[in-house]
Amino acid sequence: MLSNFEILHEQLKEHLKQYHLLSALSTLKTMSQGLTIATVQDDIEKLAGDYRMMLNYMGKGFDDPERHHLFEVFIRRADELADAISRENELAVGTSLYARTWNTLQLMNEPHDISSINISDCSYRQIYEVFWTSKLWTQSEIDITKKWVQSAEVEHLKKCVLISAVMMAVLRHFDINKTRFLLDIYSSEDLTLRARALVGVVLVCIMWPKRLLMYEDIIARISLLADEEKFRNHLQIIQTQLFLSSVTQNLEKQLHNEILPEMMRQAQNLKQNGNLSFKDAEDLSKLLDINPHWEQPGNDDNFMQKMKSLVEMQQQGADIFIGTFKMIKSKYPFFNVAANWFCPFSKKNPEVARFLEKNKLFSKLLNNEQLCNSDKYALAFMFGDMPVFLDCIQNEELNNALEKEFSGINHLSMPLMDDERTLRIYLQDLYRYFKLFRYSENSENPFKKNLLLTENALLSAVLDDENTLGQLANFAFSQKSYHLSRQLYLRMQPSAIILQKIGYSYQIENRYEEAISAYEKARIFHENDEWTLKQLGNCYGFTNNVHAALECYLQLELINQEDTDVLLHLAECFLQLNDPKSAFQKLYKADYLSENNDDVLRGLAWCSLLDGMPEQAMAYYQRLLAKSPLPTDYLNAGHAAWISGDLPSAINRYATYLRQHEKTEDLSMILAKDNTLFYKYNLVKIDFCLMQDLVNYELGIAE
Repeated sequence: MLSNFEILHEQLKEHLKQYHLLSALSTLKTMSQGLTIATVQDDIEKLAGDYRMMLNYMGKGFDDPERHHLFEVFIRRADELADAISRENELAVGTSLYARTWNTLQLMNEPHDISSINISDCSYRQIYEVFWTSKLWTQSEIDITKKWVQSAEVEHLKKCVLISAVMMAVLRHFDINKTRFLLDIYSSEDLTLRARALVGVVLVCIMWPKRLLMYEDIIARISLLADEEKFRNHLQIIQTQLFLSSVTQNLEKQLHNEILPEMMRQAQNLKQNGNLSFKDAEDLSKLLDINPHWEQPGNDDNFMQKMKSLVEMQQQGADIFIGTFKMIKSKYPFFNVAANWFCPFSKKNPEVARFLEKNKLFSKLLNNEQLCNSDKYALAFMFGDMPVFLDCIQNEELNNALEKEFSGINHLSMPLMDDERTLRIYLQDLYRYFKLFRYSENSENPFKKNLLLTENALLSAVLDDENTLGQLANFAFSQKSYHLSRQLYLRMQPSAIILQKIGYSYQIENRYEEAISAYEKARIFHENDEWTLKQLGNCYGFTNNVHAALECYLQLELINQEDTDVLLHLAECFLQLNDPKSAFQKLYKADYLSENNDDVLRGLAWCSLLDGMPEQAMAYYQRLLAKSPLPTDYLNAGHAAWISGDLPSAINRYATYLRQHEKTEDLSMILAKDNTLFYKYNLVKIDFCLMQDLVNYELGIAE
């Protein structure tokens, strides 16, 4: 249930959305009552006075060419006042981590605001909490913070945490000056700081697109950056990683349901080489990466293909081990502190240094470029809780065996450019924070928003050239993010390939009419493309447009007269059109081309029955039953025998079918489903019941 303040806030947002400024000002005054922020109340009165003055001038008939612009500025000021009031209300009555952190800082004897803090003397946790909960900034806060970031006296780790804190502050409560600060830092020569600032800007654009459009200087700055190739490349890397975050959950499910159980089965082979033994899948997943031994001869081909697919996705930046680290991180208090999720991994950290020094192998593992910072901390703590294992590691022979076992980890990682690696790792850290941190809130989670930057009002123009759209669309398509890829393809100039992929993306979502539309447009570019015609035939079939499907397959037959699949589809269409003779002709040709294709034999037998040739059907069923028949083959072969007058064979085949059939449906009910066939041969319901009793005697279940 919404509080009174939340109700007022919703009303205010609606007033501002509708440009009802006078109503918005009245609501702002009500919202500010009871809050100890006199400056905000003064600002509300000043805004109300300025608006009255503008209305007064307008009412007297004065012409003002800047009136519309001025009104938009007033709307913007009202929004900013609402931000300040919303923050103050949360601090006064809220129970969130944000409010608790700010209130705790006020009780501390140490400096707890930006104007008085000395970053050089503070812990990175204190820096994070002060900047995260800081009030809405003025130019003064921008200047002070930039000075700290540019200072050589401030530890690099603290600068990183500071920039992340500023980003998190804007994600919670919109602040244009904090956003301007992040844009300023993007010009830094330091790669890590620049990457954190840019990711912050992008996530703020995702979180607050409409708010940012109200600031002309922000629009101008991003427009200028769009001319820089470096900025466009960075944005493309970020978009790619955002795509991958959307498939993380499916990857995690595949890993734990398919890959790890199979690895457990094959782990016995590794034990013989003096390597680690694993008790369960959770222990095995701590290998961090795919073991190079998956390429050993004798492994299951399907399993190998899945492993290769996962390796490829990990190399592209997919987060395939988030589930494992979720359990590890939930165990250690270190991850209950927000600041720790944004802290770059450092072996100098006293909490991890003590046991990393004991074993160089673990230090090597933590150099894996695929691991984000929070994962490295998680592994370090996990290693620290393994004293028995650490004692064993002193054995030089075992240590060498382990090093050989894990040596392939880094080799699986494709070398990345520094910019790409830094952006990827930071985005993974952020995704882990919003996904795994126990106190994170959906209200400030940009990963819950629309992550397609080409639909973002501020950033779309940066990625809107054909080449970039094509690369992003193809990447999304390769990751099976068909909805996202389609949105990108639709922004591009149509071509046969683009329209084919759009059609496929609709088809895989069972949106066949839209798929048909796309495929038909693709035929404008390439009329007789085989793949397009096959997909069109399938889609027309699913929409019960048999004549259109038949037309597609007839054209395919003209292109390739020896395609057995096309002949089968043609036969299926003719059967649906009650033309078994034509269906038989296509199947007869397919049987000649394919030799003992079971599907072809089934079709030939069934067409023979429908066309009044049960003896011919019997011959085809004999061929099927001599191979590896399905339960339904015995059922239909029973039909052929019964219609041909061979009752003993019919009874035997029906009995065999029922023994293999899992359902408990009566045979008479099963036979009734094919009554159209039986009626041609004068077999009716009474005959079905008699046959059921005959088969029951055969099965020994009669009374």
